[in-house]
Amino acid sequence: MNSHQVTVNNLPAVEINDLTVAYNEKPVLWDIDLSIPQGVIMGIAGPNGAGKSTLIKSILKLVKPIAGKIKILGEDYDKVRKRIAYVPQRSAVDWDFPATVFDVVMMGTYGQLGWFRRPGKIQKALAFDAIQRVGMEEYADRQISQLSGGQQQRTFIARALVQNADVFLLDEPFAGIDAKTEKSIMQIFRELKGEGKTIIAVHHELITLSDYFDMITVLNIKIYASGKVEDVYKKEIIYEAYGGHFNFSQNESILD
Repeated sequence: MNSHQVTVNNLPAVEINDLTVAYNEKPVLWDIDLSIPQGVIMGIAGPNGAGKSTLIKSILKLVKPIAGKIKILGEDYDKVRKRIAYVPQRSAVDWDFPATVFDVVMMGTYGQLGWFRRPGKIQKALAFDAIQRVGMEEYADRQISQLSGGQQQRTFIARALVQNADVFLLDEPFAGIDAKTEKSIMQIFRELKGEGKTIIAVHHELITLSDYFDMITVLNIKIYASGKVEDVYKKEIIYEAYGGHFNFSQNESILD
């Protein structure tokens, strides 16, 4: 278990108060209050344009809010950045960059090492362990441009694993991958939860929300509900948040 672990003191993994973010003076997130406990798998759900990715980027200080405060494990981001791992959307990555699977996963060790220390045997062993954990060992020397979508996603999850973080933030980790890969990634998330880690993932498939997550936050610029799946995954909440962005006739059966 990570020596940094602080789950015993009950600090939230992420605490957000009065967060507002706007692009070109148009609110993308409005007055967000959210507390995510440690040691859970939290899904962030909402229609396209709801601000889900912006929420993740706000936590990571990749976008600047108009107002609000965010604490991670009780601290400002800059103090705990080494304890946070981020997996961006696959569409945001330059897959033509000349790097192998092993190269990409090794990049996950740089935050702990610092940029001016060369990785050694320990870092290489950690990287290969992470590659094995996601089932990519036979592709370790393959260029990332030659991988399938699911293989690319597993590579970036291995890069996150090697960081030995306490909080994992993932932006649509299941987008464009096959069902088998999706299940194997979910198994890794459950193992991380078992180690006391916190996983926060943007997720667009309503049908698997209740299977994959302990807690969900339903977001559409503002938060409509957040909490345990059984308390939040309800027809009236989904209807209100999704409005015209949701095909009710096709999805009626997945809601109570």
